Amino acid sequence: MGIYDDVVVEDVPQLLPKICLAIFFKKIKVQLTSIQVLLKNPEGESIHLPEIAPPHNLQIGESYNVDVFVVPLKIEKIGKFLWEIRFNGEKKPSYVHEMLIRTTDKPRDSGVRSQHSTK
Repeated sequence: MGIYDDVVVEDVPQLLPKICLAIFFKKIKVQLTSIQVLLKNPEGESIHLPEIAPPHNLQIGESYNVDVFVVPLKIEKIGKFLWEIRFNGEKKPSYVHEMLIRTTDKPRDSGVRSQHSTK
């Protein structure tokens, strides 16, 4: 699976135009009939993404990639966001990935520019 562990924003609240999750299956070991993905914010609220139906002819031992998108992602407060991935309608997540949303450590630009001599 490919995703950032940390996402740095200047301030909250923040609206990210899009965030993507790439899931890579290498040599699947069970027949996949459905993939469910949800994203939990630090307050525990969930964004349920549409269920993914892998190709019906996907065979055990084959590789499979899928991308999911949240468009847009509203960030109300910093903290841990959890991507939960479930296979074949399971109640318990098969995989959970933590993504930390944090603010930048750099101070905001004051708008003052240094003046350099060209001599």
